[in-house]
Amino acid sequence: MFKRAAGKLAQVAEVGFFFDGMAMTARAGDSVAAALLANGVGVVRHTPQRGSARGPYCMMGVCFDCLVTIDDAVNQQSCMIPVTQGMAVRTQARPMPFAAGADKDVHADAAARPPSNDGDTLAAPLGGGDGKP
Repeated sequence: MFKRAAGKLAQVAEVGFFFDGMAMTARAGDSVAAALLANGVGVVRHTPQRGSARGPYCMMGVCFDCLVTIDDAVNQQSCMIPVTQGMAVRTQARPMPFAAGADKDVHADAAARPPSNDGDTLAAPLGGGDGKP
């Protein structure tokens, strides 16, 4: 999928790091995400609700799909952090759903309910519904 460039870049110093306990190497100056991709790692976390696999995508700190745990610090954007010698990178742990047993789409139930007049929704158009402001 990803190949290293040949030439002068091939002569850059290497650093060693660990991903999920496995020793890997990277070029000095690589972001953690680039180092993982160069080592064949494409999945670095799973989404909290559905467990969908995610990996580095935008490589510029916008999408948050590359979140990993780095040296015990969670929610680190791997595309924004340079890899360093001996760094311990781990797959981002999948957090538990918000409520026990909440393994379904929590928005589906709300969308199926009709609106109520409990103050959260408007029961009449603004202005009382008589056409006057």
